[in-house]
Amino acid sequence: MLDRVKHDAEAAGATASVHSLDFLDSSNLTRLRSLLHELDREYKGIDIAISNIGVTGHRSDIIGDTSDLNDKDSDIAAETKDAVLPAETGQEWGIATAERIVQINISAWQTFALTCWSLARARRLQNPSGPKPSLVLLSSSAAFFHPANFGQYSASKAYTYSLGQTLRILSMPYGIKVITVAPGFIESGMTHTMLQTGATTPVMQLGSPLKLARRIKQAEESNEGVVLYPFAQGAQLFAARGLNPLMESLGMWVGGAT
Repeated sequence: MLDRVKHDAEAAGATASVHSLDFLDSSNLTRLRSLLHELDREYKGIDIAISNIGVTGHRSDIIGDTSDLNDKDSDIAAETKDAVLPAETGQEWGIATAERIVQINISAWQTFALTCWSLARARRLQNPSGPKPSLVLLSSSAAFFHPANFGQYSASKAYTYSLGQTLRILSMPYGIKVITVAPGFIESGMTHTMLQTGATTPVMQLGSPLKLARRIKQAEESNEGVVLYPFAQGAQLFAARGLNPLMESLGMWVGGAT
């Protein structure tokens, strides 16, 4: 996947390089920080940093069952049938799953986001009249409203959404743009992995990843605080959460039941 992105970027005239780290290994977070510092020095600053990482509790490498990954030729990153377990095995809500979701969705996400923010802040303090860096932080509309059986993922996204909003306020004195993106159901590898397990999604059209990318580009250029896409999905979830606690509890039950 990254090689394809690199190829498309170079075809458009960009210079691209790929660096791969397994974020389930906590020691790689130190390597990630070092890599970002190296890139910041090499390119004299990172203009736009996009923190886009996340997992749900549907893959066997996340819930802790790695029996299908013993083959040396297997690719952990490949979303194949062998790497997916049926929904409702019980393992997807256990402590192993929770630890892995926190490791990816929070620890790795914030290591990238906060390291880039610190580098951007130092750059702005050194050169206040220079370019204004941007941080684009991917969260999820699941941060607003969620079924109970999606709780671990949603809790992690509530954290990233809250931190993104806080960083936007803290960044204003330094001229750093922070855009928090809260997508709904998007046509993506994550969504297809969920469907392979037998999980269901609400009866709504999956959003286009290309249209989401265009919205993110537009938001970054105009310094919008939050991106909801598809807007109808995100707005409904946000509004339902705000009605009252009873509606939130009812929504969690309905979402879990369906």
